[in-house]
Amino acid sequence: MSNETKRIAHLKDEMYKILSDNEIDSDRVLDIAHKLAQSVPDRTRFSVDASLINRLGRELVTRKEIAVAELIKNSYDADATEVSVTFLDTENSGGTLIIEDDGNGMSRNQLISGFMRLASTEKIHEPYSPKFKRLRAGKKGIGRFATQRLGRKLMISTKSQNTRNGFELEIDWNKFETDKELFLISQEVRENSTRESGGTTLKITNLEDAWLDEDIKRVFRYVADLLQPFKLMKHTKKSDKFEVKIYHEDDQQKTEVASVEKLIYENAIAIINGDVNSIGRGEISYSSERYRVNVPKKEFGFKDDQEKTLKFSSLRNIKFVAYYFIQDELPKNSKSLIWNFLRENGGIRIYRNGFKVPPYGDSKNDWLSLDQRAARRLILVPFKNQNFIGFVEIVDVDGDIFEETSSREGLLENTAYKELQSFVGNALEELVVFIGAERGRKVRPTKSLQTTPPIDRIGIALERLDKSIDLVVSESKNKKLPEVAKNALSQIAEIAKETAETTKSLFEEHKDAIRVTLEEVEMLRILASLGLAIGEFTHETKTLFPSLKTAADNIANSASLDEIHIMAIEMKRNVDSLTDYLSYFDRSIAANTQRDTKPQDINQVLYQFWKTIYPSAKVRGISVIEPEIHGYNLLTTSMHPSEWSSILFNLYTNSLKAIYRTRRGNGKIFIKGGKEGRYIFAEFADDGDGVKEKIRDKIFNAFITTSQIPNPLEDPIQGLQGSGLGLKIVKDIVESRKGKIYLIGAPRGYSTCFRIEIPVATNEEKREYDY
Repeated sequence: MSNETKRIAHLKDEMYKILSDNEIDSDRVLDIAHKLAQSVPDRTRFSVDASLINRLGRELVTRKEIAVAELIKNSYDADATEVSVTFLDTENSGGTLIIEDDGNGMSRNQLISGFMRLASTEKIHEPYSPKFKRLRAGKKGIGRFATQRLGRKLMISTKSQNTRNGFELEIDWNKFETDKELFLISQEVRENSTRESGGTTLKITNLEDAWLDEDIKRVFRYVADLLQPFKLMKHTKKSDKFEVKIYHEDDQQKTEVASVEKLIYENAIAIINGDVNSIGRGEISYSSERYRVNVPKKEFGFKDDQEKTLKFSSLRNIKFVAYYFIQDELPKNSKSLIWNFLRENGGIRIYRNGFKVPPYGDSKNDWLSLDQRAARRLILVPFKNQNFIGFVEIVDVDGDIFEETSSREGLLENTAYKELQSFVGNALEELVVFIGAERGRKVRPTKSLQTTPPIDRIGIALERLDKSIDLVVSESKNKKLPEVAKNALSQIAEIAKETAETTKSLFEEHKDAIRVTLEEVEMLRILASLGLAIGEFTHETKTLFPSLKTAADNIANSASLDEIHIMAIEMKRNVDSLTDYLSYFDRSIAANTQRDTKPQDINQVLYQFWKTIYPSAKVRGISVIEPEIHGYNLLTTSMHPSEWSSILFNLYTNSLKAIYRTRRGNGKIFIKGGKEGRYIFAEFADDGDGVKEKIRDKIFNAFITTSQIPNPLEDPIQGLQGSGLGLKIVKDIVESRKGKIYLIGAPRGYSTCFRIEIPVATNEEKREYDY
C-alpha cells in the first residue's frame, strides 16, 4: 500500500469517527473533506486564500469615508428610518465606530446566507427593499469589506422584525491570514434574547485610521442624496423619512458633528413660513438671525386696484416652509459639501395628504419658475431652486381642491394650483428682495446696470479725444516754450482736431448702421451657438430612442415579472437621461431669451454638463468621472449660458467620435476646471485616436474635420458627420469673450486635451450680478 493510499484511508477513518460523535466538529469535517477532494487525481477546484478578504477590503473600498457611507447605505436598503453613527475616541487610530439603525434587521439565515456569503445575489434578485420599496443604494457585497477596511474587529447585533430573539456575530479580521483556506475560518453565531427592538448594530473596534470632524463631515457628503432634505410635517408617511445623525464621542462627551439639521438648516440665511387657511386667507412670516430680521405674520395674497388684500378664490388648507441659502455666505469649511447637497436637493416639494407629489421640487423641475426668472434676470439676487430647500403641505383628503393628472404624475393646473404657484413664488420673491436689501444689494435690473454698448463707447472716446486736444492747446499757450515749438504743437493739434472732427462726423453719420451691424453680429453668434447646441442635443437624444423602444417591446412581449422589472428600470434610466437633456437645454435657451449676458460659474457649468452627459456616456461604455474643480467662485466674464453648452457639447461629440474610431468599445473623458492668473480655465481630455499632426495647426479653421464619412449601419455617433464648423464656432465664441482655446499635452492615459481660457469676471460684473 502506497503512502498516498494510507493517507487517504487515515482521513476516511478520522472522518468516520468525527461523524459518529454526538457533537460534530464542523471545522474539522470541512478540513478533511477538502483534503479528500484534493486527493482525486483527475479533478481540481479553485481554492481561496483567507488573505483575499484583506486585499478586497483595501482594493474595493479605497477611502475610509466611502466605507462608512456604504454601511449607512445598507441601513437605507434595510428600510431604516433613523441611523445613528458614533465615532468613539477616534482622534488617533484604535478607536471605535458604532452604527445603529431601526431597519428590518436580519434573521439567522439572512446573516449566514447574506452577510457571510461573498458575492451575494440578493440585491440582483431583489433590487427594491421589502418594506418601503426603496431602490437599493448600497453596492453589491461592499458592506462586509467596508467593515474590514475600517477596523480589525466587527461585532454585529441584529434582530429581524419577525423573530423573537436577535443574533450576534463577532469577526476578528486578523484571523484571515495568508496560507489559510478561507472556508476553514469559522465564526460563532450566538442567539441574543436581550435585544428587544428590530434593526442592526455594527460595532467596529481597533479602527485603522484616526477620524477628525472634517473626515466625519465627508461621510455625510457620500450619503447626502439619500437623506430627507427638509423637516417633514406630521402627516408625512414614514417611508419618506431617512435621517442620519453622526456623533463624535470623546471623554464621555457626545457631540453631534453632522446631520441635515446641523450642516444644512443651521447655515440657512433666512427661513420663511406661509399658510392659507380654510377660508382662503394667506399669511407669511420670515426671519434671519444673521441679519437680525424678524417679520411677524402678515396678510399676503391677491390685491385689487384699491390695494386691498383679498382672499384666494380656490386655494385652501396649505402650509409651506422654505430655507434660503446664498453660496457666498456658507461657512468656508463646509461650503462645497452644503452647496453640492443643495445642487441635488434644492427646490420646493409638494406633499398632498402626507404623500410626496412628483415631480415638484425634483432637481429637474421648476414649477415655481425660479430658475427661469433668475435666467431672465428678473431678480438679480440669488433666486434659483438651488437657493431653497422647502416643501408645501396640502390637506385635501377628498380631492375637492387639487386633482391629480390621469398618469398620477403631478396635479392638474386648475385655479387652486395657479394660486398656489402665485402664493409661494411671490412669497419667496418678497423674502429674497428683503434679504437682498439688507445685504446692500441691488435686487432688480435697471437701465443703469446695463453695460455701455461698444458703439456708444466709440462715441464717448471721440468726445474725450476732442476735449484732450483742446486741453493740450490751452496748456501749451501757458507754457514758456520756444516759438517754433509752439507753432509746431499748434499745427499738430489743428490736424489732430480736424481728424477727430472728421472721424466724429463720419461716426455720427453711420452710427445707427454700425449699431445694427454689431447687434446682428452678436445675434448671429448667439444663434450659431444655439444652433450648435441644438444639433448636439438632437443627436444625443436620438440615440436614446432605440433603447426606449427596445425596452417597451420587451415589456410588451415578456411574461416574466422579473424581466419586466429589469426592463422598466432600463426604461426609467433612459427617460431620466432624456429629461436631463431637455432640462439642460431648456435652461440654456431660456437664459438667452433676454439676450443678456452674465458671469458664469465654471464649477456649476462643468457639473451640470457632466450630470447631463453621464448617463448616455455610461451606456456607451465611456467613463466620465465628476469634473475636477480647483477653487470656489470661479466666475468668467459675462457670457450666454448657451455659449458654454455649445463649447462643451462640441468637444464631447468630438471625443465620442475619436473614441469610436479606436474600435475598443470603451473609453474615458476627463474634465477639469480652475483659475490661473486672470483666466478661468476648463480642460477637456479623451483617450480617442488623437489629432493628427498634419492638421493640429488647422484644427480651428473652417471646414477642417477629423470625422470620416459615416456608415449609416454603424454606431449613431458616426452619423453626426463633422461639418468642420464646430471648432471654428467654438473658437469664435471663446475669442469674442477675449479668451483662448488651444490643444495642450494630454494627461497620462489620455490622447487629446483642449484647454479653454476665459477672462475672470471684473469686480463691476460681480457687483452688478450680486456675486
